[in-house]
This record gives sequence, structure tokens and C-alpha cells, in this order.
Amino acid sequence: MMRSILGISALTIIWVFCTPLSAQPRELANKVKLPREAIGAGETSEKARVHAVKNAHDQVVKLMMAHNIDNENLKIDEAYVEKHVLENDGRSGEDIQLENQDPLKQWVYNFRTDGAWWNEIVRQDRSVERSALMARIMTGLSILLLAGFGYIRLDEYTNRRFTTFLRVTGAILVGAAVAGWWMIR
Repeated sequence: MMRSILGISALTIIWVFCTPLSAQPRELANKVKLPREAIGAGETSEKARVHAVKNAHDQVVKLMMAHNIDNENLKIDEAYVEKHVLENDGRSGEDIQLENQDPLKQWVYNFRTDGAWWNEIVRQDRSVERSALMARIMTGLSILLLAGFGYIRLDEYTNRRFTTFLRVTGAILVGAAVAGWWMIR
């Protein structure tokens, strides 16, 4: 009977952990003021392009920070911005004249206007949050199942001579774990 319960529990955990999450937000970009263009300047057109992509990346990161989206988990880098966020190869802007120096080249990138890139970033952030929450829940359930299984095996091994002692010890350990968790939070 115990093996059946543990087997069913394990299959349930696997099913919950491997099921794709389908509840996703719709059209979040309409509520957010998205940037329109990124401008970069440099000694050459190539340096100006790189600087414009860096500026676009910085604008996306600032937008993510304004909406409490963690860039550490998503890893939105300049290559992602150039591939998914910027509209095309960009265009050359007017040269910037500086005193006693050669003029700087300017490069302008336009952001995609459909907002799908922002919806994708928000969706990825929410899926990372949900995955982390589900991992914590599954870890907690696995620890509970393991503790229950260990209690039953130890009780059987001692021929039920120390049942009361095992229950008191288990209650103390659960209380200590809850107190530790509460202090950490």
C-alpha cells in the first residue's frame, strides 16, 4: 500500500512539474510606453552601430526595471535586443560636428512597433517566476514525502517500540524547520 501511495505521488509530481503553463497575458504592450528609437555615435559607422545597440539594450533594461522584471533570470543581452527588439538594420544619421575633432558618425535604430517583443519578455519573466515557485513547491512536497517515508521505515525497523519518541522528534523537527523558514523570510 505504501509503495502504491508513493508511486502515485511521484507520478503526480512529475505530471505537475512537466505540464506546460498555458495561462498567459494578452496585449500588455498597449499599457506600456515603449521606446521608439536608439541612437549611437562613434568614430566609424560600425562603432556607431554598436553604440546604438548598446543604447537600445540599456533602454530595454530600464523598461524592465521600471516594471520589476529581473534581468538576471532572463538574460536579455545585446544580441537578443538586436535580433528581436530592433526593427531592421538601422540607418545612418547626420554626422555630429565637434570642435577641433573629426565629425562623429551617427546610427539610428528603430524599435519594433508591434509590441510583441515586450509581451515576450513579460511572458518569459512570468514563466521563470512560475517555474521557480513550482520548483519550491515540488521540493517541499518531496521533502515531506521523504520524511514520511523515513518515519514509517524507521518505525517498522524498531518494531514500533519508539513510535511516541519518533512522533515527538518529528514534531520538534517540523517546528524547527518552520521557525527557521520564518526567520529567513
